[in-house]
Amino acid sequence: AAYHTVVTGNRDQTISAYRTVLDMYPDDYYALNNLGVIYAGLRDYERAAEYYARALAVDSATRLHYSNLAYAVGKQRRFDSAQVVIERFSRRFAGNPEVKISRIVNAALRKDYDAAETLGGELMAEQRGTVFWEAIAYEWLAQLDAMRGRMANAERRWERAFTITAERDLGGLYLLRAARRAITERMLRDDPARGRRVLDAALARYPLERLSPLDRPYGHLALAYAAVDAPEHARALLDEFNRTPEADHSRSAEQWGQGATGVIALAEGRTGDAVAALAAFDDANECGTCAAAWLARAYDRAGNADSARVMYQRLVDTPSSSIYYDAAHVARGYVRLGELAEQAGNRADAIDYYSRLIDLWKEADPALRPAVENAQAAINRLTREPAPTP
Repeated sequence: AAYHTVVTGNRDQTISAYRTVLDMYPDDYYALNNLGVIYAGLRDYERAAEYYARALAVDSATRLHYSNLAYAVGKQRRFDSAQVVIERFSRRFAGNPEVKISRIVNAALRKDYDAAETLGGELMAEQRGTVFWEAIAYEWLAQLDAMRGRMANAERRWERAFTITAERDLGGLYLLRAARRAITERMLRDDPARGRRVLDAALARYPLERLSPLDRPYGHLALAYAAVDAPEHARALLDEFNRTPEADHSRSAEQWGQGATGVIALAEGRTGDAVAALAAFDDANECGTCAAAWLARAYDRAGNADSARVMYQRLVDTPSSSIYYDAAHVARGYVRLGELAEQAGNRADAIDYYSRLIDLWKEADPALRPAVENAQAAINRLTREPAPTP
């Protein structure tokens, strides 16, 4: 199983090997947990939860079984059941920061962002001075602020996350965080130059050649440069990635390379190529929203309103804790879904999506308020108009 996981990447062979282990040793919690991880990666959360639950029944002294099970149950929208698992987790591992992380994730999955922010603040206070957790909390909360239109707050938290990361000289992680921030800044502010400055400054501080090849987030950086309208720089990064066998060529890293290829094509107006590459990015990608956001834009650009609507709906309706990647796109998803519903004459859906944007951005910075005002104007217009005759 390890060989096919690391060397061949053949998921079917990995599954077969772990099932053979379980045929001989039904209580092997390593095989049980790893099968759960594989099925979660395939977004088969029901089957993943079955294996995680079996692993927990065998070994209740490993914290990973609790957090994995709570996540898989929450992804099925069974949020109360996930909370039951988390309470059991809390009793067994009192004080472990992973318990708070599970609470934050469950709040994000059910889109209770106020609760997620409160819990994130508690985690940050509890782990102050514990550099690993503190930096994670600052970045995650920064992205949550950004998704909710609070860019000034986001900037302060991003800066703290970057400072902590630099103090530990974690160059690869610093670049990954810069890539995520650049995309969010570019999309929400509609300012590609600002995104490029974030990326250029990060690479000036941590040139790739200074880092171990395994620490270089080529795919994430390439996708970010494509997103900030620098496709030539993005392509150069992918070329270097492909010429560097010592780099991380795991399945996940290759997927992000596919995502970058798709966003490059989108930036260059090649929508057909963009859809094909982004579909490969989406294939068996545990992040159910990462590719959907870009596929929605590609279909929109191609004039395929029906497919764009399906992808935008997946983006905004999927239970997701991938705030690092959702932050840049969810607000636009609500706007476009409102516009598409309005164009289709579906007044109720249009009002619903515009209302969701207003709720998400109820505390948005002044620079982003026009989008909220436009959504409210659309709702006012739609509620005044007479109902269409059958």
